[in-house]
Amino acid sequence: MTGTAHARRTVMLDLFRTVHDQKEWLGTFQSIDSARTALSEMSSATPGHYVIFDQTTGDEVFAESNLKDSPRFLKMKA
Repeated sequence: MTGTAHARRTVMLDLFRTVHDQKEWLGTFQSIDSARTALSEMSSATPGHYVIFDQTTGDEVFAESNLKDSPRFLKMKA
């Protein structure tokens, strides 16, 4: 077979919240949209520092929450 085939990459994202300098695992998601939705829902109820970690690339997306503001997402290098 000639040519290149694009393989579909499986995404595994872990959501963590930092509590008293300890990371608390909150769940695993298969899309950034579902992880961000969960983060938004959780941060509305419990402000704190949240991290979305991509198991396949090592990338982390950080969001700080505040009850009055929606979470801000910042891309960080692994």
